Amino acid sequence: TEITVFERHGLGVLSRVTLPAPFVFEDLQARPVRTNGGRDVLAVVRSSAAGGAALALVQGGGPQLTIQSTSPDFRQTHRWLSPLVGSGQLWAILTPHIGGHLTQYTVSGSALKAVNRQDDVSSHSIGSRNLGAAVLVGPGRVVVPTQDHRTLLLLDCQPACSTSGRLPLAGPYSSNVLLVGSELWVGDAAGKVYRWAVK
Repeated sequence: TEITVFERHGLGVLSRVTLPAPFVFEDLQARPVRTNGGRDVLAVVRSSAAGGAALALVQGGGPQLTIQSTSPDFRQTHRWLSPLVGSGQLWAILTPHIGGHLTQYTVSGSALKAVNRQDDVSSHSIGSRNLGAAVLVGPGRVVVPTQDHRTLLLLDCQPACSTSGRLPLAGPYSSNVLLVGSELWVGDAAGKVYRWAVK
């Protein structure tokens, strides 16, 4: 229910935000991103039992963090989204285990407006701790696995998404996707490691 910022040397508390019931942060990390307005925020997943997940932006300054903007939630239980940030952009894969909808968000006051860009993609296998299989490689350029996890797609989404590259795998991917410079690295369940130039 809480995000706390600590001073890195003495670990004194600098700021925090506590969610009111019935909300929780259904997330493993707070992702720093600079929005198109030049503001530094944290992108997190905020959930409730009744509404499922929503993307939320947390902003700080002084002892109190605040929720700046939120996307609509699913309005039903057991629905989650996997955030994806980079290049000053906000993305998420909605229901990555059920259809997988790549969605881009823009900040509009206290709301995050969503545009659905690509269906039938994923970010991780259900139950896996490797949640980082979708990667932003540049503004509007996203690498995502297909729903069967056997192919990585390079999508150019400026504005509509089109597939500009494919990396077929010998088995379902079994690692996070690592971007090093202009090369992407990934391993699969067949024991192979791939290097893919994506820029």
